[in-house]
Parts: sequence; C-alpha cells; structure tokens
Amino acid sequence: MFSILEENASEVLTVIVSDRVTGEDFEQVLLPAIDAKLKDHASIELLFDIEDSCQGFSLTSVWMDALLALFHAGDVSRVAILVDRPGLKLLAQAQALFMPWPVAIYPRHRKGDARKWLGLTAA
Repeated sequence: MFSILEENASEVLTVIVSDRVTGEDFEQVLLPAIDAKLKDHASIELLFDIEDSCQGFSLTSVWMDALLALFHAGDVSRVAILVDRPGLKLLAQAQALFMPWPVAIYPRHRKGDARKWLGLTAA
C-alpha cells in the first residue's frame, strides 16, 4: 500500500510503502500523485520509505513500476529509497539497475541523508 506525504513547495514526493503493494496502488495512489506534482514542477524527485510492515510487491505492481520508469523517464530526476529488510533492499537494488534516473538506497535510520541527497532539509 502507498501513502503520499507532500513536501511543501517542493518537487519531492514522499511515498510511504507498507503492507502489500498492488497494481491498484500505482493506478489509484502513486500515478495521480505524480501527475499532480508535475503540474507545478518540470521534474520531480521521489522518496520511497519502505516500512518494515511491507509484505512485498505483486507481480502487477512490479510491471507498473517498469511502466512508471518508461513513461515518466524525463519527469523524475532522482529517487531515494529507505529500506531496512534485506530481501526488500535486494529487490530495490535490482530494480534500481533498470531505472533511467539515479537511485540511492539508505537504511531507514539515515532518512536525513536521503533527504539531503534530494536537496531537502534533513528533518
């Protein structure tokens, strides 16, 4: 499941990832949030915070992630991922290999470093 946290007057879209992620999460939550953010910014940055409660990703959601990279390649300038669980970190590293933008992966306790990498204050 995706939950969106808006950064005030920022091009960064923060996505909290929990439970099981489905294709519907992309269609109903993430893609509309990206489109809304792109109305105010030429390009955006994404911060994915993968909570320990995340139970993984459906095959459809993995496909939707690939389509996101294809259709929004020029709209996203970089992505930071916060993740602690080893299996989910490995999945994030594998997906990062196929993304058309820079991806940085951090443990969740280094959220401040991820935010700095995205040009935000380290709150």
